[in-house]
Amino acid sequence: MRSMRHLRGLGTMGRLGAVLTVFWAGAALAGPFSQLQVLLPGETPAPGAPGGKSGTPYAQVTGVPFPVVVRACDADWNLVTSASDVVRLTSTAGSAALPAPSVLIGGQVTFEVRLTGPGTSRFTAQDQTDLLIPLGASANVTAVALSGFRFQDLAPHERQAGSAFNTSLTAIDAAGNVVLGYAGPVQLTQLTNFGTGRVEPEVVLLASGVWSGSLRVYRADESSPQLGSVRLHAHLPGDPGRSGTGDAFVVHPGPLARVQLLVPGMSAAPGSVAGFTGAPASQAATAPFDVAIRATDLWWNPVPSTHRVRIVSSDSWATTPLDLVLAGGLAQGSVALATTGGQTLTAWDLDDALVQSMVTPPIAVTAAAASHFRFAGLPGSLTAGQPVTVTIRAVDALGSTIPTFDGDAFLTATTGPGTIWPESVSFVSGVWTGELTLRGAAAGVVVTCQDYATPPHLGPTEPVAVEPGVWTGLQVLLPGETARPGTADGVIGVPSWQDAGQPFTATVRAIDAWHNTVPTAQGALGIAGTDPRLGVVPAELVDGSAAVTVTPYLAGEQRVSATALPQPHLEADTSAPFDVQPGPYARLLLTLPGQESQPGAPDGRVGTAGEQSITYAFTATVRATDAWFNPLPGAGDAVQLACSDPTAVIEGPSLLTLGRADLSVRLGTGGWHLLTAANLTQPAMPSSSTPVRGISSGLHLVATIAQEAIGAGAPFTLEVSARNDAGSVIQELNSRVTVTARRAQDQAPGRGALSPATFQLLQGQRTVNLSYTCAEDIVLELVDDAGSTPAVTGALRVLPGAPATITLQGSPGWVRPGRWVDLVALVVDAWGNPVPQQHVTFAVAAGDSGALTTPPIGGGPGTDAGGSGDKAVSVATGNDGAAAARYVAPPFAQSFTVLAGTGPLSAGWEVVTAEVDPLAGPGYVTSYPNPFHPGEGPTTIAWKLDAASETRLRIYTTSGSLVLDRRFAPGEAGGSDGNHEFTWDGTNGDGEPVASGGYVLRIDAQGNGATEHVMRRKIGVVR
Repeated sequence: MRSMRHLRGLGTMGRLGAVLTVFWAGAALAGPFSQLQVLLPGETPAPGAPGGKSGTPYAQVTGVPFPVVVRACDADWNLVTSASDVVRLTSTAGSAALPAPSVLIGGQVTFEVRLTGPGTSRFTAQDQTDLLIPLGASANVTAVALSGFRFQDLAPHERQAGSAFNTSLTAIDAAGNVVLGYAGPVQLTQLTNFGTGRVEPEVVLLASGVWSGSLRVYRADESSPQLGSVRLHAHLPGDPGRSGTGDAFVVHPGPLARVQLLVPGMSAAPGSVAGFTGAPASQAATAPFDVAIRATDLWWNPVPSTHRVRIVSSDSWATTPLDLVLAGGLAQGSVALATTGGQTLTAWDLDDALVQSMVTPPIAVTAAAASHFRFAGLPGSLTAGQPVTVTIRAVDALGSTIPTFDGDAFLTATTGPGTIWPESVSFVSGVWTGELTLRGAAAGVVVTCQDYATPPHLGPTEPVAVEPGVWTGLQVLLPGETARPGTADGVIGVPSWQDAGQPFTATVRAIDAWHNTVPTAQGALGIAGTDPRLGVVPAELVDGSAAVTVTPYLAGEQRVSATALPQPHLEADTSAPFDVQPGPYARLLLTLPGQESQPGAPDGRVGTAGEQSITYAFTATVRATDAWFNPLPGAGDAVQLACSDPTAVIEGPSLLTLGRADLSVRLGTGGWHLLTAANLTQPAMPSSSTPVRGISSGLHLVATIAQEAIGAGAPFTLEVSARNDAGSVIQELNSRVTVTARRAQDQAPGRGALSPATFQLLQGQRTVNLSYTCAEDIVLELVDDAGSTPAVTGALRVLPGAPATITLQGSPGWVRPGRWVDLVALVVDAWGNPVPQQHVTFAVAAGDSGALTTPPIGGGPGTDAGGSGDKAVSVATGNDGAAAARYVAPPFAQSFTVLAGTGPLSAGWEVVTAEVDPLAGPGYVTSYPNPFHPGEGPTTIAWKLDAASETRLRIYTTSGSLVLDRRFAPGEAGGSDGNHEFTWDGTNGDGEPVASGGYVLRIDAQGNGATEHVMRRKIGVVR
C-alpha cells in the first residue's frame, strides 16, 4: 500500500510540476555521451548552465520513497537520448534503501529511493556498462522525521465557493513539534460529504516547516450548516499516510452564474474546472434522448432558479430549439439529432443575458441507411484515363437525397477490378462529388456504386463508351498469360514452359498508358530475346496486334522483348520470364581445363584448353547435350576418348553419370594433339573434339593470402596450387603440404601457433582457412612431399585480437596512511598478446575515502603523491598493453579495493592502508611517527612474534645509556604470538622527559631457552 500511495503521489506532483520538471527532448542537438547527471526533487535540468541544473533539492522525509533521476549527458549537460547503459545508484547514507541497477531508457532512468534516518547525504551514479564514464554526484539532500501536518484554526465558520481566505500549514513530528528542517511540497485536498473537491493551489511549498498564504475551495457543501462538513486535508506526496486535516467549516455556493447542460454519458462534477466528468454517448440519427439543464454558480455548484432556458443544436435537422423552465434550478427534456458526425447542443438563460451559456462536447451521430445511389455528370463517351467530375447521391426510395447519410461505398466497373479510380468513396450529407477515371476501354461500360449494408444498396450508371488513349508502347504476352486492359499490370496468368528448338506464338499488342489495345497502330516489329540464338519469324502490327512465332534454343529462364520499328520513341516491352526445357539427346560435348561449356555457342564452349605437363594427368569432361549444347543430366551412355598422341594414357571407356563423365588423360609426347570423345552406345552420334598442347613439367607451388591484416586467432584464407611452367594446375597431384610461419622482417621462426600446419592438395589445389596467434608480421613458407619448388607468400600483418583478459597489480602491496601506491592494469587478448590503445578505467570502490591520479614523472614509491585525485581515472594502454594509475591512500588505516575495467572486462586489487606492514614476518619492528614530537603525541612501537616469548623492550641513547626498560611475559600482551604495540611518550623510566635527539630501540625475544629475535630501530625525538 505504501508503494501504491507513493506512485499516486508522484503522479500528482508530476502533473503540477512541483517536484520534477518533465525533461524535454530535442531542445538541442546532443553531443556524445560523456557524463552522468543526478537530479533530486526540486531540481530541473538546465543544459549549458554551470552544473547543468537549477533549483534547490527539497528536504525528504525519513521512510518515504522519492525519485532520483539519472540522466546521460554530453559535455554541455544536454540529454543523450540514445544512451542505454546500465546505471547503479549508491548513497553516502549507509542505511538508505536503494534499488538494483537499471538500464537508461531514452537516456535517463528514475530510481525510487528511501532514506531511513535523518541527516544529510548525497547520491552517486556509476555507469556499469562503460567504466570510462565519470561518476555522477548529486547535491546534498536532507532527511527529516515528519509525522503529519497541522492547519491553523480557520475562522470565520462560513465561506463562499471560490472566495479566498488565509491560513497556515505546519509540518510536525510525532510529538507535535514543528519540523523546521522540512522544505518541500505538500498536497492539499478539499473533503466534503459529497466527495473530494478542488483546492487552489493544490500544492504548497513549506519553508522551515511552515507555509502561510491564501487558499480557495470550489465545491459547496451545506449539508451540515451548524457544524460544517468541509475540511482541508494535507498529505505528503508519495505517502498519503503522513497527513493532517483542519477544522470543519461550511462552503456556500455563489450566485447564479451559469447554466449547465448534461447529456447521456456526462455526469455533474461541482467545483471542478470543466464541471462534469465523462463524454457524450453516441446517438442514432432521429432517435430522441434525454437532456438535463442545471442552474449553477461560477464553479458549477447547483443553485435554485425558476428562469426560462433554451436548447439549440449545430444540427439544422435536429428537434431544436427546445424551451424549458427551471424548477428548483433543474429542467429536463428530450432532443433528437438527424445529421451524422459530431453535433453539439447549446443551452442559455432566456431571462438573464449575464448568465453564461454552455456548449456540450461533440455528440457522435450515426447515419441512417440509403435506398440506392444516383450518378450525375458522367458523359456517354470518354477516353480511357480521362478524369471527369461526377456527383453520386444517396437517395431514398422516392429519389430524394438523404442528408444524414455519411457512410462509405465502393465503385466497380464492368471492365473488371482495377479499371476504375477511385474504388471507394465517403459521403458527406448524402453526397459525394469528385473526379472519376475509367481506365478500361470498352463499348458499354457500366459503373456501379454499392454500400456495405446487408443486403447492399446499389446504383448503376447508364452504359458509357470508353475509347483507348494514344499509343504509348507495346506489350508482349506469352502462352499462359491473358491481357487485362485498364489495369496497372495489364496481364494475368503465368507463362507456360517451352521446349528448346520448338516454335511457339507470342502476342504483341500496341497499348495506351492503361494497357488497352490501340487498333489504329500499324507497323513492323523488332523481336529479340535473352537467348542470342532466338529464332524469329518477322511480323507486323495489324489493328494494334501481332502474332509472332519465336523459337528458343537456350535452356533455362529466358525473356522476349519487342520494339516498334517505325516508332522507336515508343516504349518497348520485355516479357515475363519463361522456362525453356532442353531438346532431345543429340550430341556430346568435350571440355578440358581452361574451357567451360556454354549452351548456344557455336561449338558449345568458351575458353582455351590449358597446356598440360606430359608427366601428370589432367581431367577431360564429356557431357550429353541436345542439338544446341544444353546439358542433359538423364543420359547414361558409354563414352570413350581417343588422342592423336600414341603414347597418351587415357582412362575409359566410361558410363555417363547424370549426363557427365570425367576421364583422366596423361600425354606422353610434347606438342599439339587432338582429343576426341565418341558415343559407344550410339556410334552414329557426332563426336566432339578439341586440341591440347603437351609440355615438359617444371612443377612448383603457388600460394597467396587473401587478406593483408587480421586479428590474432582470426581465420585467414590461403590459396595453394601446384602448377607447371605454363601455369596449368596439375590436377593429378594430391601431395601433402606443410606450412611454416616466419617473421617477415628477419625470416626467423614465428612465435605464435599456426593452425592447421599441414593439409593435402585436392586435384592439384586447395583453399584453406588458417589462424595464427601471435601479433607480428609473418610470411608463410609452403613445401610439399612431391618435391615441388616451395612457395612463400606475401607479408601478413597479425594484430592483437579483442581484449579477453585484464589483470590488476599494485606495488607495494600495502601503503601507510596518506601515502600512495602504483597500480598497473594489463590488457591482453585470448592468446596473451598485449592490446594497445585500450582505454582502462580505474575506480575506487564505493565508500573508499582514497583517490586516484595518473602517476607523475619522478618520485619514489610510498612518498607523498601531492594534491587530490578523483574517484575514477581513465588511461589508455601502451604498446605493452599496460595502463598505470596511482592510488592515494586516506590519512587513516583501512582495507580497500581498486577496480580496473575496459568494456565488459574488469579486475580488482585489494591492498591495506596500515602503519604496520601486514605482510611482515616474525622479528619485524617499526615505530610511527618517526621522528615524533612528544608535545603533539606519542610514537607507537610495533613488533611481530611467531611464538610466545619472554620479551624485553629497551631504549638507549646513542651513547649507550639506558633510557627505558620494559618486560613482557610469555603468552601475555607483548610476549605472545602475533602483532604487538607499545606507546612511548618520550619519557624515561622515572617519567622525566628525554632530550631531543636520536635514540636506539632494542627488542629481545627469548623462547625455549634461546634468543629467537633481536629487533633494533632508531627513533628520533623532536621537542
